[in-house]
Amino acid sequence: MSTSIERKIPRLKPGLRYTLDRDRGVWLLHTQQGTLLPPPESTEIMGLLDGQRDVGAIVDHMADSSGRARAEVAAEVARFLADLQQRGVILLQ
Repeated sequence: MSTSIERKIPRLKPGLRYTLDRDRGVWLLHTQQGTLLPPPESTEIMGLLDGQRDVGAIVDHMADSSGRARAEVAAEVARFLADLQQRGVILLQ
């Protein structure tokens, strides 16, 4: 992953919210078009999109918590964030 992207801070686009439905135990993404149920494997990354952490900090957290190689995690996070950006869910600033 390029270091320039690691310094970017991913944020949900204005008007979107990510909340926990405690009754069902799932995270939901609320958009202007409706509510989406993100795939379970995205839950941890989505929970780290707090507007404070940069991509590098997200990768570090994910690598540390999983015990996996940082380079492998960085590639997965980069793909996931690129997909979210393409779908109009996040901004990378």
